[in-house]
Amino acid sequence: MAFSVAVYLQIGYSDTLILYKWIMGYERTFFAYIMANKMNTVLYVGVTNDIERRSFEHKTGRGGEKSFTFRYNCHKLVYFEEFDNVFEAIAREKELKGWSRKKKETLINKDNRLWEDLSQGWHEDWSAE
Repeated sequence: MAFSVAVYLQIGYSDTLILYKWIMGYERTFFAYIMANKMNTVLYVGVTNDIERRSFEHKTGRGGEKSFTFRYNCHKLVYFEEFDNVFEAIAREKELKGWSRKKKETLINKDNRLWEDLSQGWHEDWSAE
């Protein structure tokens, strides 16, 4: 990725380096995750840079009434993986989306046999404003 001379002169070398690292996904954490509905009959696979915020958005319908997780009540975070690079997280999301239901269930069962909501207790102090 190349930055123009104008950007470099406007914000300086160190800020350009920080911006470059942010765009490239360095020094940030990313997540591929799976949400399920109450009866575990519907699964949703996603990617985010903030798993707590994103699970809160799913639980409160912040994606809107037309979103998949709102329509199918996928409010339970049942699985997630952490990545240091956005491209790896997106690649994993795509890989998981291509898997069969059975393969996703096996993955979830490996670490979360009871399919508990892994985000339980994360949002107690958050408002639904």
